[in-house]
Amino acid sequence: MQPLGAGSVFSYGARQLCLWFDYSRASGGDGVRVRWYFRGRPIHSEVLRLTPGDGAKAYCLLLEDGSPLPKGSYSVRISMYDRVFSDVPFVISE
Repeated sequence: MQPLGAGSVFSYGARQLCLWFDYSRASGGDGVRVRWYFRGRPIHSEVLRLTPGDGAKAYCLLLEDGSPLPKGSYSVRISMYDRVFSDVPFVISE
């Protein structure tokens, strides 16, 4: 799996967008929360369990019916407990 079209602006018609992140020094049972936002409002949240040690995870945002993601501003946030590690804004436009 290699990321395609990495960036912060995506053309309308995208059916899924994926977040890829690396992690290190995870202990058994660690979990990170991935939250997706659309126009500043949360639209999906899930806890991803990490395998001990170092590794990488991918998590994708897509609609159940497979239709294109709506145009607008988005962000995806990675946090553990109450600490935010990453908050990445992006846009789907014309």
